[in-house]
Amino acid sequence: MYRTGETLLQVVYEALYAPYGTGYDYEDMDWGLLYKMAAGSKLSTLTYHTVKRLSEKYKIPTEVLEQWEQDHIEGTARALESKEAFSQFIQEAEKVQANYGVFKGFVLADLFPNPEYRTSNDTDILIKKENAPKILQVLKALGYEKDHHDSSEQVPVYYRETPSHRLEIHYSLWEEFKGPKIEILNSFGIMEESTFIQLNACDMNLTTLGYEEHLIYQMFHIIKHVLVEGMAFSGMVDITLYINKYGEKIDFSSFWKKMEQLGYATFCETFFQCCIHYLRMDNKIMKHRSLPSYEVKGRLLIEFINKIMIPYEVEDEIKMYQLTRPYVDGMDAYYNPERHLEEEEYKSVLNRAKAKIETIHLLGLTCQETSMGEIEERELIFTEDLQKAKRNAKFFYEIYGMMIASEIEMDELIVADTTKFEKEQADVYVHYCDQMGMLKDPQLQIIQSNRVWFDTVHASFLVQNGNEVVVDKKEVSSPEEKIKPFIISHALAFILYMKNIITLHGATVGDENGAVTIIGTSGAGKSTISTGLRKKGYKLIADDVSAIKLEDGIPYVQIAVPHQKFCRDTALKEGYKLEEIERINDVRDKYRVKLSDEEMCSGPGRLKGIFELNLNTKDNTFRIEKAEGLELLKLISANMFSQYLFSNTSGPSVEIFQDALKIAKQVPVYKIYRPTDGDTVERILNEIEKIVKNM
Repeated sequence: MYRTGETLLQVVYEALYAPYGTGYDYEDMDWGLLYKMAAGSKLSTLTYHTVKRLSEKYKIPTEVLEQWEQDHIEGTARALESKEAFSQFIQEAEKVQANYGVFKGFVLADLFPNPEYRTSNDTDILIKKENAPKILQVLKALGYEKDHHDSSEQVPVYYRETPSHRLEIHYSLWEEFKGPKIEILNSFGIMEESTFIQLNACDMNLTTLGYEEHLIYQMFHIIKHVLVEGMAFSGMVDITLYINKYGEKIDFSSFWKKMEQLGYATFCETFFQCCIHYLRMDNKIMKHRSLPSYEVKGRLLIEFINKIMIPYEVEDEIKMYQLTRPYVDGMDAYYNPERHLEEEEYKSVLNRAKAKIETIHLLGLTCQETSMGEIEERELIFTEDLQKAKRNAKFFYEIYGMMIASEIEMDELIVADTTKFEKEQADVYVHYCDQMGMLKDPQLQIIQSNRVWFDTVHASFLVQNGNEVVVDKKEVSSPEEKIKPFIISHALAFILYMKNIITLHGATVGDENGAVTIIGTSGAGKSTISTGLRKKGYKLIADDVSAIKLEDGIPYVQIAVPHQKFCRDTALKEGYKLEEIERINDVRDKYRVKLSDEEMCSGPGRLKGIFELNLNTKDNTFRIEKAEGLELLKLISANMFSQYLFSNTSGPSVEIFQDALKIAKQVPVYKIYRPTDGDTVERILNEIEKIVKNM
């Protein structure tokens, strides 16, 4: 079967680049097996004309050739119907100004000798949830119906009979997956509209992912399939054509840095080398990269072949998915799928699962290079480091009602009055590892209630016991300016979680009468509304993370960082000159403005109300509702900053839940729904002020 797999790739090469042949010897080929591999890889449409030519020289069974031809006819007809249907969708979407991005599908089909040769089950579009009403309006007008069986929360699927077409709406490129690796993928900003580009593909003007972003997504998609479902040879064709067409537009250095950060580098080196060897992909992408061994390349091809030739029973497919999903999420170092292999539940897939996991290790897709035993040994060292950190702390700050003693200067924070406490009695200690490289394991992500271990481009971090942040620079020259944001945002948020302090993902402003917190999803307008309230006389308490402590049963929001963050559009709207303020996120085009002492509250603010901002995608009207009963508690819980930790541990602690209950009983919560179009900022501000005055 291995030789047949290699032969299929030769047929594919000729179909792509050599319509008159290469002189390759196809004698003694099992054409029935070759067809099965081509069909299982969705490549029979692409390869039909090549096989028809070869039939003039080689004895291909008539029934095999006829089946190949039938696949070709059906595949091209399906592709033409899909194009006709999507062209209609584009026209209707333009009428209502619906925003969306197209990925894979027609973008990749355009790279084939004939776009109709790329067999696809559906068209994938990426949208923001607030744009869903317009998209659904278009689908309804065109006669699409929802496929409830194949739909999920993040990827609803719609289907129409004539012309036949399936459309997948993606609210997230990563589907339902979540975990450390998905967090890293999110940090790249691939789904940000600012990175989208315009392409003419298949005679249609399309908005799609940026060149590098699309490549990253495709590699995630392929790796996901390899890990949980199996992947055939079609991905090699897509990537080869994509690199050969758009390679000059991709910063390969940037791409490889991201692959290293994700732990995908070894797999990509192996996959790309197969594409280069069999399909003549441009080898520039492998400059300065390691060449995989013949064994590793062979194991990858066997994975592709197994997907086609040894299909799972439905129950076994579900078992394998459950077993291998942690590798996609980046949670396998914590959950360790291998420990389940000897359980009775996995007996029917035991041998195949063992081989699969061995291949996963070989391809570098595991997070388990560091064993749990090594972690325990390192913990002892960190305990010694903490004692040293207490003695050597140089800088002292106040944030979220905590005293921070740090080896790293962080001028973003409020300097603490050191006369108030002894430096060896700080709440949190931030320090470097005693030896560089002690946390070196870019694959490893540990998420526990008292320990979080995470990795970034310039440093690795260990947050533990609610009082310690350990930083391990990856290079001596790693700039602290790139390290500090992860300490202030991620690490200190994890510290608050470990200390059982409720943190809401929102901005808080206050005056002498109390404080109000503005919550909502990303893009809901938290910064715009909190800035508007500041203009009306309120002062900032917290911009992004609002930490709430109960003092004698009364909730107070603690002073955070004396900065406010803005996206480009909001910063310009507020009158800031971009060249005069600090840019803190190139991918998301975010800026930060330092506030004066007069613009900040002098101390914690008693929480008087919480306002959640929502886009009204249901009836597109403006309204305000007061949350009551269980809904109120759910709303507070859903907007806690530590959702990532909650989803990967046993959830909020009993202490956090009890405090949330106390807050829910005494702090009114209002849900503000605004229409998807029109400027309602002033109306929202007036309504909030009106409610606050009556509290």
